[in-house]
Amino acid sequence: MGDVIEVGEIKICSICHKRQAKYLCDMPIGRIKALHLKKANGVTDYENSFKWSTYTCDREICEECAISLGNDIHFCKDCMERIKHLN
Repeated sequence: MGDVIEVGEIKICSICHKRQAKYLCDMPIGRIKALHLKKANGVTDYENSFKWSTYTCDREICEECAISLGNDIHFCKDCMERIKHLN
């Protein structure tokens, strides 16, 4: 699993546009396979090359607009609506 990214203090909720964002939406929106990754020194990082990565929505959301799914997983209201319409 990827690193947890802290939302900065000046981010405003992208749903209500009123409160400070506390979470990023964790809804998976795509996957990509990395090719040859390079380390900072320019050497190929074979250990992490050709691994799958999952991209998430990452929309900034406040505590009231976030839908908690447990285990520190939060979805925005727009992503939850998309899930409801899949059925």
